[in-house]
Amino acid sequence: MTRLLSAELRKVWHSRFFLLAFSVLLGANLFLLWFGTGHTPGNVPSSAYRKLEQQISGMSMEDMDDFLHEELARTEGLSHIYNILRTEAYNNGQKDERLRETYADDFEQYYDIYEAGGFLKYGETLAQEYRFLNTIVLEFEQINGYEEFLTSIEQKARQLSSISIFAESKSGYDMENIRVTDEAFRDMRGTSIQYYPQKGIMTALDFELTDVVTVFAMLLIATVLVRAERDNGLLALVRSTPAGRLHTAGAKLLALGASLAVVLACLYGVNLLYCGGLYGLGPLNRSIQSVPQLMRSTWKLTVGQYLFCFFLTKWLAAFICGIWVMLAMLFARRLFTGALGALALIVFNLFIRSVIPATSRLNVIKYANLISLLRTNELLGGYRNLYWFDHPIPLLLVECVAAVLFGILFALAFCFIFSRHYFTAAGRRTGRRLFRRKIPAFTTPMRQETYKLLVMQGTALLLLLFAGFQVYTAVTTESYIDADEIYYQYYMKHVEGPLTQESVDWLSQQQEEFRPIYQLNAALMSKKITSQEYQAMMQGYSSLQQKMNVFQRVIYKAQMLKEKPRMEMVYESGWLKLFDQYDTQDLPDTLWASILCAVCFSGLFAMERQTGMIKVIGTTPLGRRATVRYKLLLSFTVCGLITALSLLPRFWVSIRDYGLGTWMAPVYSISEYYNAPEIPLFLMAAIQTFFRLAAVSCMACVTLALSQRIGNTFGAMFASLLIFSLPPLLSVSGLTNAKWLSTYPLFHICALFGASTQAVGIMLLLIVLAVCYLCTEYLFTHFK
Repeated sequence: MTRLLSAELRKVWHSRFFLLAFSVLLGANLFLLWFGTGHTPGNVPSSAYRKLEQQISGMSMEDMDDFLHEELARTEGLSHIYNILRTEAYNNGQKDERLRETYADDFEQYYDIYEAGGFLKYGETLAQEYRFLNTIVLEFEQINGYEEFLTSIEQKARQLSSISIFAESKSGYDMENIRVTDEAFRDMRGTSIQYYPQKGIMTALDFELTDVVTVFAMLLIATVLVRAERDNGLLALVRSTPAGRLHTAGAKLLALGASLAVVLACLYGVNLLYCGGLYGLGPLNRSIQSVPQLMRSTWKLTVGQYLFCFFLTKWLAAFICGIWVMLAMLFARRLFTGALGALALIVFNLFIRSVIPATSRLNVIKYANLISLLRTNELLGGYRNLYWFDHPIPLLLVECVAAVLFGILFALAFCFIFSRHYFTAAGRRTGRRLFRRKIPAFTTPMRQETYKLLVMQGTALLLLLFAGFQVYTAVTTESYIDADEIYYQYYMKHVEGPLTQESVDWLSQQQEEFRPIYQLNAALMSKKITSQEYQAMMQGYSSLQQKMNVFQRVIYKAQMLKEKPRMEMVYESGWLKLFDQYDTQDLPDTLWASILCAVCFSGLFAMERQTGMIKVIGTTPLGRRATVRYKLLLSFTVCGLITALSLLPRFWVSIRDYGLGTWMAPVYSISEYYNAPEIPLFLMAAIQTFFRLAAVSCMACVTLALSQRIGNTFGAMFASLLIFSLPPLLSVSGLTNAKWLSTYPLFHICALFGASTQAVGIMLLLIVLAVCYLCTEYLFTHFK
């Protein structure tokens, strides 16, 4: 077994492919961590945490209490002075005696400091520094009141036990949960508390993208240990080895566990080193109750001991998930299907965890899944009881039992399949019992290619899932429609279209409603009433004043119609939502479309090379060019479906909540598109759809060309994701300008038309069409 384990480990750690891919994943994790924690305008710089940690180092909790509250009071007082002086500057230097009297103490205590300057210690602005210190003080007060927290649990237990609704409840869960919680925290009295900012350690341990990188590392290890040997036929030789099949299966599982230990040590070691240098981790010998997010834990551990338990628990959870990934990779007939199946169960567990509330009677199902096992801080950093047939059961016990059951089930299934089935190089699994299904007889190349794309590549399932997600998004999206929007919609719906005399008369009638306000304004201008009387009387017309402001906005739009011919009154809220003028949906749409293109089209040409069918296709009567033509036609059809589904939610929400009227009105009737060319609104919607279709088709063509050039599904998928998905992902992570290096400008084409940059949009379209043409020509030439 030792020699087998050593051989399996060499397969992993002597593989250039694995070492290169793991280096990329390690760099990606550090890169994402850097962008996730990078200093952006408005956020507190990381140096503030390091400086504060140096200042409070060695202080007692009493001294720390005084120091932090003094710093917060100083910053708050300086902020009041700054705001008052800025207000006075806006009023031409006229002093506001009322505000100065209200904050007289702040002026007396801190004005000299403000005048001297150089008072910023932690932030770049006073507002930034105040938010930082306020957050720190809240954290400090939370853990400084740990004994009061324990007392509140005891008091709550006594109070609830005396309430008849709990004492006489038919369900014993409520009373038992109160009693068990009280007993769990009863031994925590006297815990030593030593505060340090938690930013560094919690960022390192709770960075969710590290778990995503870990899942990709599992796929890499499974590819090297199982998939490579399954595809080249070496697994068939295992039966003839002296050790046999079970020993080899056990050695592969042990190699998986050892490799994951190294992977996790590298990933979280990098996280801790980076966050420690960026923010500081604080003393590792302080109790975990000194960390606000871990304060509710009933474990008597130091931070250093918690790190060890965290790593051990994370490794165990990753090992269980890794066994499932190995099982899926072994059982699947193709690499793509194995990776998709491995991710499918993980995504399903994530869905179950997201749907079931934590307070539900089914919360055992929420936490007894693979995703909850990977959320280590949730397991070790708090205390929670779950509902189990009218009895509370600890979260730790539920997840331990789930881990044991998942681990045993996956390991037994892996060993059984590994030892009972014979795997050939062609990817066909045989065994003692052969259940042969009848392969459908395809009558045309189009039907055959349709089967390959939709069924073998799983595109039909992916499109179905994406369509369900988009429908769910459209149904659950809620538009915030305030009073101003309701008034505006009322007026604009009545005067939409060309401004006629009938519309003018209707607006004149509506204007009579505001006559009381006009009379008050006239009285103020003629000095019949004082400003104080005016303010007092206007308080009774606050809602009418709000409505009048909206009405004046409508009147202004009506006056703007004279500036350009053919301008019409357009209720633009729905159109702006459709065109995503405020840039809330185009970037996620770009990311989803790039992922779908990479997954759906990466194997369409690679499968012919991997299976050797490319040689057979060349001898068919129609030949290779016809096959390429059918593949491209089907791919463009799928691109059209992706485009339509990506636009579905915004059309749905725009029509449902606002309405899309005046389709023939020029687009410059909307003030945000004042500089746009004279095209009707329906044509702008068509342009939006066409440019988006061109962007999706470009991503599909490049992915197909990569599939033919690389000849490997996983490699083509990885390259496509790197080219098209990485820039929008970086933009979501904080590098906002990275999105312009992707197909995002074509998804956001309406904004380019609104900013008088139509030439840039047209140039991008020509470039994309040229890329599509070159890729298709490459496929016609090199598919041989």
